[in-house]
Amino acid sequence: QRLTPISFTEKNEDPLEEVFPKENRVVVLYRNAEEADAAAIVAGLEGDPRIKSIYGYGNTLGKALNADEMAAALGSFGGDIAIDGGMVRMLYMLYDSSAGAELTMTLPQLFDYLCDDLLTDARYSLFFNDEMKASLLSGREMLADAVRQMKGENYARLILTSTHPDESAETYAYIDRVRNLCGDNLDEYYLVGNSVMVSEMNDTFDHEYLLITMITAVAVFLVVLLAFRNPTLPLILTLLVQCGVFITVAGFGQIVGAIYYLALLVVQSILMGATIDYGIVFCNFYREGRKTQAIPESLRAAYEGSIHTIMTSGSILVFCLASLGIFATAVMVSEVCSTLCVGVLVALFLILFVLPGLVACFDRLAIRAEKNVSPDTPV
Repeated sequence: QRLTPISFTEKNEDPLEEVFPKENRVVVLYRNAEEADAAAIVAGLEGDPRIKSIYGYGNTLGKALNADEMAAALGSFGGDIAIDGGMVRMLYMLYDSSAGAELTMTLPQLFDYLCDDLLTDARYSLFFNDEMKASLLSGREMLADAVRQMKGENYARLILTSTHPDESAETYAYIDRVRNLCGDNLDEYYLVGNSVMVSEMNDTFDHEYLLITMITAVAVFLVVLLAFRNPTLPLILTLLVQCGVFITVAGFGQIVGAIYYLALLVVQSILMGATIDYGIVFCNFYREGRKTQAIPESLRAAYEGSIHTIMTSGSILVFCLASLGIFATAVMVSEVCSTLCVGVLVALFLILFVLPGLVACFDRLAIRAEKNVSPDTPV
C-alpha cells in the first residue's frame, strides 16, 4: 500500500489549459521590516526557467532606479507622464545634487517629490501645465493603490508565478526550495498557495493516516468484541477487513497510478464499518453450528445461513457505488465511489473465501474456548 502514490488534488480536466496553460502561484508573506532581506529570495529564484514572474514591492515599485531606468519606467505609463531621460536627470539633480550619477529613487519617491515639492513650488510649477499636473496626481494615486496591494500595515507579499503543476515531485522540490530560501533570510514568513497546502499535506499525511487507521481498527475491534465477548474473532475480522483496505489501495496504485486522499480516508473508515457486518453474520452462524456440529458441517451451515444476506446487501452496495462512480460528473465523487466499490468487492471476496479458512484454523481459540460450546463438540 505504501508504494501507491497519494493524490491531494482533484484530477479535473480543463479544456482551457490546452490554450492557456495553467499558472501556479505561491505567495510569500513577510514583515515590512524585512523588505531588504526579501531581495535575497528574489535573487535566489531568478533564472529558474519554470518561474514566469516574481512580483513584489522590493523588485517593482520599491526598487531603487537610476535616472535612465526611471525614464524607462515612466515611459511605460504613457501620455503626459512619459518624461525623457534628460528631464529625469534634471529632476534627480534637483532632488539631491550632491549624489550625482549614483542617485537612485523609487517610483513613489519620485512622484511624492514631484507632487509635494515641485508642483507646490512657484519656481517650478510653471513648467507643468494643468493636464500634466492632473496626470501626475492621478499617477501618484495609482502608485499608492498598487503599493497597498503589495504592502499592508505590517506585512508585504511576494507573488511567485510558475508553470509547475499543482502536485508533482518537481513541485514539492520547488516548494521546499522556496521554504528554505525564506527560512534562511526571513525571521517570520508565511507561504500561501494550493501547492503549498498540498506539500504540507504530503509531508504529514502518512503519520495522520496511520493514526486514523489505528483509531478505526481499535474502535471496530472494541465494538465487535462486545458482540462476541472473545477477542479472537474480532481480531480476525478487523485484520481481514483492514487487509481488504490494503489490497484496494495497492490495486488502485497499479491500475490508476495514484489514489485520491479523500477516497483513501473514506475507504479506511466506511469499509471497515460497512463490510465487517458480513463477517459478523458469517461468524454468528458458524458459532451456532459449532455447538453441535464439526467444523466442515458448521462452515456449510454458515454459508447457507449467511450467503443470501451477504450477497444481497453486498451486491446492492457494489452496484450503487459502481453507478455513482461511472455516471457522477464530479471527479471527487466518482473517484471516492469507484474506490469504495472496489473495496467492497475485495472485502466480500475475503469474507467469503478467506474468513472460513481462518475461522477453521483458529477454531480452538475462537469457538471451543467459549463457555456455551462443549469441549466434546466434534472437530
